[in-house]
Amino acid sequence: MQLLTREDIKLNQIDARDPDVADYTTVPDIAYLADQPFGCLDESEELPSDYMKLFELNLFKLDNLALPTVLDSYEELEIKHEPLGLIRPHFDSPFPPLTPAVFPPQFRALKDPGLELFDL
Repeated sequence: MQLLTREDIKLNQIDARDPDVADYTTVPDIAYLADQPFGCLDESEELPSDYMKLFELNLFKLDNLALPTVLDSYEELEIKHEPLGLIRPHFDSPFPPLTPAVFPPQFRALKDPGLELFDL
């Protein structure tokens, strides 16, 4: 508190005239509310005696009803009706293929030992 009441502190004049103070917001007592659990009972719908009525079978089905239309469209579009073939993928390689070395690798030779290590 002494820091704010000393005379040698100079406040920015714009902030001193119009301070930006936020309004108070009320926060509920979370600890009290956590100790007060409340129950909630929902009334569920009664299940039908025939449980198969719960499933919607028309959403996902496999049938051949559209097959005649598809086969007729081949003739209309003048496309041959044949099974699909495999298209082999072609991958671009960023580096050329490796080739074996023509010359054997040259390793760096070790330095001669110091004079004190020579057997005289």
